[in-house]
Amino acid sequence: MLETFYVPMLERSLTYDRVAGYFSSAVLSHASAGFVKFCNSENPREKYELPKFRLIVGARLNPKDEQVVLWTENPALLEEEIEASLLKSIEEFSFGDEIDSFEKRRFQGLSWMLDKGILEIKVGAMYDPDTNELIPHNEAEFHSKFGIVSDGECKMYFGGSANETKRAWLDNYETIDVSRSWVGEESQQKISTYEKKFEQLWGDKRREKGLVIVDFPEAVKQNILDKFQPMDPSDIDEVSECKKRRLYITGEIGGMSEDWSKSYEDLDKWIHQTHAKDWFLDEKRADGIGILEMATGSGKTRTALSIIREAVDTQRIEKTVICVPKTLEEQWMEEIYEHYSEVSSISWWKSGRDDHVPFFRLPRRGSVLIVSHHFVPDLFAYANSNDGNYFEDTMLIVDEMHRLGSAKYKNSKLIEIMGEEEMVSVSGLDPDRCHPFKMRMGLSATPWSTYDETRNSFLAGNFVNGWKGSSLDDSSIEKLREEDRIFTFNLEDGIKKGILCEFDYIPLEYTPSEEDFKKRKEAFKKVGPDMPEWFGRVLAAAVFKASREKIPVFSKWLHEQNNQLQRSILFVEDTSFGRELNELLMREHDLIQFREFFQGEDINTLEVFAAGQLDFLIACDRISEGIDIKTVDTIVLFSCDNVRLQTIQRIGRALRTLSSNQKKRARVIDFYFEEEGKEESSDMERKEWLEGLSKIRRMR
Repeated sequence: MLETFYVPMLERSLTYDRVAGYFSSAVLSHASAGFVKFCNSENPREKYELPKFRLIVGARLNPKDEQVVLWTENPALLEEEIEASLLKSIEEFSFGDEIDSFEKRRFQGLSWMLDKGILEIKVGAMYDPDTNELIPHNEAEFHSKFGIVSDGECKMYFGGSANETKRAWLDNYETIDVSRSWVGEESQQKISTYEKKFEQLWGDKRREKGLVIVDFPEAVKQNILDKFQPMDPSDIDEVSECKKRRLYITGEIGGMSEDWSKSYEDLDKWIHQTHAKDWFLDEKRADGIGILEMATGSGKTRTALSIIREAVDTQRIEKTVICVPKTLEEQWMEEIYEHYSEVSSISWWKSGRDDHVPFFRLPRRGSVLIVSHHFVPDLFAYANSNDGNYFEDTMLIVDEMHRLGSAKYKNSKLIEIMGEEEMVSVSGLDPDRCHPFKMRMGLSATPWSTYDETRNSFLAGNFVNGWKGSSLDDSSIEKLREEDRIFTFNLEDGIKKGILCEFDYIPLEYTPSEEDFKKRKEAFKKVGPDMPEWFGRVLAAAVFKASREKIPVFSKWLHEQNNQLQRSILFVEDTSFGRELNELLMREHDLIQFREFFQGEDINTLEVFAAGQLDFLIACDRISEGIDIKTVDTIVLFSCDNVRLQTIQRIGRALRTLSSNQKKRARVIDFYFEEEGKEESSDMERKEWLEGLSKIRRMR
């Protein structure tokens, strides 16, 4: 990255402004790279008494017995705390081994720039603007990282991961977001936004945002000058050093060059996440209100976190509310800490508690509130009954948004037979129910319902920018996709990109019993005159979903496979079907390393299965979505809806790729009944669709 980006960039720059995370040896080493020609060029800011290079770093402040109060009340105590933190960091700098000798030379160059006035450093810390109390770094992170360079005419911004660790040398690649002033108006606006942000930071004018910036302590500056003898960096050959280190890695460590190629290949593989972020934040497209209709395993969570980071950094929002199923709360928390390290705090909406009130009413930049789906109706009610000003700086994200449903179907037979056991009943389904939130994002591989156009219109009214209407059918949804009003990355895209694995489709034909046909006929009679026509078809289809005639067909196939059923999930219609299947597998196939996973089952069962201590699971609905068990390679669909929502969720369990097994190939076992005179039955439509999907091949 130094050879291809940083060094060429700085060679052409006259000024450089940088915010570089916490004060550490890695940060300073990284921030002082590539200055050979930069130091010898003119300083157009000299007449304003400003240095060529302005650097802002964060101070790691430790919690004290007595809270440290901001310098507005006790400046000496604040300066003492920051000075102690920086001096401690310098003491911990180590350059004992050969690989770090070059970095020590860099520090001497940085020391020289400090001594000559080319570089000026300031230090930032987080604090509570209401109490004027500094926040220890274990409670709030100063993690902003970006830079702006200029040659006097053109400007360039860069941000993103900007990895400031030794790992950047070993991996030899970083993900960096770049905007150039000569490209167009959008890039110019972004650069202007970050220029204003930097000037506000440099001038200590963001205290209302919870940030305080102070001058670099003189004692710390002198400590650096003493520890690292100033030396003109003009003779440092960064490019040669890069080549030397690359040779060291490939020659002495071995095998790393393949990882570099893979890393760059991965950038292209996951480029849809960047496209989704750009689409969502583009003022001419989603403008902060949109649905990411992205396939299972394609990175919806990480995409959402990258959008949060960008929206907070550009001051479009201050905080985020994330609504998730209860089973995914911990997974989301882990993803936030790993991929959104700038988060200042994470809190939860709790029953009988008012913890959410200060979240909305106090300035908490970069904070996140996690709300279980169970409390979503309470959240919406709270947002609509309070002053809208509390939500104008907040983004709402609803994960697995297809669970948002209408009250009329909440406890009905329809929900029972469609398997949506954790539907979230939203009162009234108002098309502007979520509008108090400035930005709104919906996440789901399958957000839409074939049968509930009212629910579809609720989702579109709240999560599709500018949409208005009373109902939304399949053709209207497809039109939204064509008009780029929904961001779509489907299963086909995932397989072609290599994000999801290819799979073999194995359709097993069965014939329902006479009793099944009788029950189907009776099901049609249960449809009242006030019920929609499709309701009868759903009731009838539910009968065949539970047909026991599938069990002997599957048993025969399993014998042909030598009873091999490892890393599999068997989806059944109900617990009674599952129990019969359970008995057959033990009695006739000697299979015992499995467990049922029905309603009320301990969630730890999934952890046991993921750890490989069980061969397979028999399940209904509870793992149709969200849970990430990448080793699953076989899905058996004893029960499957005649719409694609549930099918997509279920087969997605097996299509996740494994880094340890790039040749992973999944299997989907399905059951179909080819009824004479009904070529367009749900079974045949699903069979045709899955056969086509199984023919999709990876493009590289």
